[in-house]
Amino acid sequence: MNVSVSIIILVLAISVDAAKDLVCQEIQIHDYPCESYEVLTEDGYVVTLHRIPPRNLTYARELKPFILMHGLIGSAADFILSGKQRSLGCMLHEKGYDVWLPNARGTTYSKRHMHFDSSSESFWNFTWHEIGYYDLPATIDFITNKTGHNKLHYVAHSQGSTIFLVMLSERPEYNEKIVSASLLAPVAFLANLESPPLRLMASESEKIETLLNHLGLHELFPSTALNQLGGHLFCGKGAPTQNLCILVTYLSVGFSDYEMDRSLFPKIFETTPAGISRKQFQHFGQLINSGKFQKFDYKSKEENYRRYGRKSPPEYNLRNIRVPVNLYYGNKDFLMAKQVSKSEWIL
Repeated sequence: MNVSVSIIILVLAISVDAAKDLVCQEIQIHDYPCESYEVLTEDGYVVTLHRIPPRNLTYARELKPFILMHGLIGSAADFILSGKQRSLGCMLHEKGYDVWLPNARGTTYSKRHMHFDSSSESFWNFTWHEIGYYDLPATIDFITNKTGHNKLHYVAHSQGSTIFLVMLSERPEYNEKIVSASLLAPVAFLANLESPPLRLMASESEKIETLLNHLGLHELFPSTALNQLGGHLFCGKGAPTQNLCILVTYLSVGFSDYEMDRSLFPKIFETTPAGISRKQFQHFGQLINSGKFQKFDYKSKEENYRRYGRKSPPEYNLRNIRVPVNLYYGNKDFLMAKQVSKSEWIL
């Protein structure tokens, strides 16, 4: 069989797989049960919530559930891909916990709205603010109602920590529903962000916005068969270009003292990237340029005043957060850094 035919077959196979629930597939590979729920948000989005239910329901009643929230361009798959011995979702399940894995709006498994089609501009008119203000509270309410627990544990990576800070700043009543929060590579204040690609994009944000307008793009980094194929062909084990994939990753997010598991690359590309709105990306760029953790800036005094009652976007009130929070970060992480100020962190 020649190379071109092999590639066509691989593309077709990946296209078929892309239509399936790869999160549940990955969970079931480990002989775990998998459940999937649709949660309706206050503003009409339908987001998918995956669950690894506990085997022993009697024992689980004594243990608070866990939410494991993915980061930017990620999905629920992020917490299970590395396998039974290393992934947090699997390890918590083995300990008897009830594990819940949300998918933020706009990602592969959360592309439905009660009134808008995902191909429309209106569907993508959101940033991570709405994910924190609407998606996360709806998810927490669903889990507490489903399980009968009135509190739960929250673990998040990257943007998952951002939306947590948004939720408790804007809706402080949800402090009462969180037992503890563990934020991995948390993201909020970005003035000292060191990632060369992201700093460049932030500095050229107006030009990028003009280009995206010209192209009519409102969704960025969607999951496609081409991404998955590229992951297998160029970043898979034994591929001559795998080292290049690793270098690009390190230059974007930072280097590590620990060797990356090369076998994970193809699996990561099966579910990542999972899609974001361009407004999410733009909002993070604003944090880099302003150095503040604040709401979306509409670049119009009139529009900001209409939405916020003031000419500039307000900062989030982090004093509203009363939950015990653990922060975990890497010293070589290009996407976050410790703040110089004694009272704040650049997350």
